Amino acid sequence: GWLPPRHGGEVRVALAFPGHYRAGMSSLGFQTVLYNFATLPGVLAERVFLEDAGAALRVLDAGFAPREADLFAFSISGENDYERLLRMLALAGLPLRAADRDPASPPPIMARSR
Repeated sequence: GWLPPRHGGEVRVALAFPGHYRAGMSSLGFQTVLYNFATLPGVLAERVFLEDAGAALRVLDAGFAPREADLFAFSISGENDYERLLRMLALAGLPLRAADRDPASPPPIMARSR
């Protein structure tokens, strides 16, 4: 199993995969991005998955909500993930449009994995 390194967590990163836990954890791209975040000193990485046919977020590891993160990162595998990415933003309580977001909201970023 995955045991995330703990480095104090001055920077909290929520790394999201727009699909089920099984699919995300079997993605080498997701695992690579997760490892790169989790091994940085001062970074606390949280895994977030889209579960229940897109009706809920599954948050693991660090115990903070994606909207409380300093960075909300997404690992996507293709164009079909964009719709689920938007659903994850909405489920996290973050406005879909950047102009509607509070300045304290975490900026969403994407890393395309293959």
